[in-house]
Amino acid sequence: MTRLRRRFGHSATAIVVLCLVCTSCSGKDDRKRVYPVTGQVFYKGRPTPKALVVFHPLNDSDGRAVRAYGYVGEDGRFTLTTYNAHDGAPAGSYRITVEWRLPNPQNEDEEGPNLLPTRFHSVATSGLRAEIREGPCELAPFRLE
Repeated sequence: MTRLRRRFGHSATAIVVLCLVCTSCSGKDDRKRVYPVTGQVFYKGRPTPKALVVFHPLNDSDGRAVRAYGYVGEDGRFTLTTYNAHDGAPAGSYRITVEWRLPNPQNEDEEGPNLLPTRFHSVATSGLRAEIREGPCELAPFRLE
């Protein structure tokens, strides 16, 4: 976990841990069916390597629904994870947040500055949405400005 914390920061680590805790508490039979989901994230026309993309279900009235997430690769592509690495996401409507923090160059145990505008960190302000349907899904690229 130390390497993840150094690499993506404390807030990204907290989101991943929360996702894992939520999924480990329920039995395997309680899991929703997931479908492979891939996409891309660009900021000002360039890939956002190591950015964290989180899909928040629209029907999450109590904040306890399982969230799918993915880390962006060097080419801007990500694959979502819900229960197991790269397994995808349940079908449904989502609001999306993106956080792009690199390690602090002076201290790798601290997260560095945020490279995206703050609005992309909140479901209320990101403006990013997606619809996941049953079956494999390739999303249109998210082009952030």
